[in-house]
Amino acid sequence: MPIDDNEKSWLVAHVRLFHEKKCVERLQKLNIETYLPIRSELHYWKDRKKKVDRVLTPQMVFVHVTTGERITVLEDRSVTHFYAFPGSGKATVVPDSQMKSFMFLVGNADSEVEFTSESLKKGDKVKVLRGPLANLEAEYVRVGNKSKVAIRVNDLGCALVEIPLTWIEKLD
Repeated sequence: MPIDDNEKSWLVAHVRLFHEKKCVERLQKLNIETYLPIRSELHYWKDRKKKVDRVLTPQMVFVHVTTGERITVLEDRSVTHFYAFPGSGKATVVPDSQMKSFMFLVGNADSEVEFTSESLKKGDKVKVLRGPLANLEAEYVRVGNKSKVAIRVNDLGCALVEIPLTWIEKLD
């Protein structure tokens, strides 16, 4: 089955450390659709407090590109390569449904979102019933003594957010 060169796929570009925001700005000027998960946090010091935007996925920029646009992304001076499953040599494609859920979780969670590349044991599929993540279908995991829901991103890891057990129900 031939691949449609105009069909867009979500890929993950590996960028130099602390170059994520500038890379996104340059790619957007070239009409490349990007997503950089950022959360605003309040940081406290002895003498002041400041709102800081934290990149949740250091050295990763998500790009929604056609086959032809991949070259444009790789030409950016901050991009080193596309993430690929070890040994495959092919860029890891993140399914649209995973990206949609991931963006929803990052944009709507009212507590800290954590992104980890550690492999987690697959858990029960759950649906969030209440709160800002209502109707999100995710995976239930326990990390230490905390209940969290996870959105997996192919071959890269999981976005995790703590959630009360009473806010979720198990899906069949």
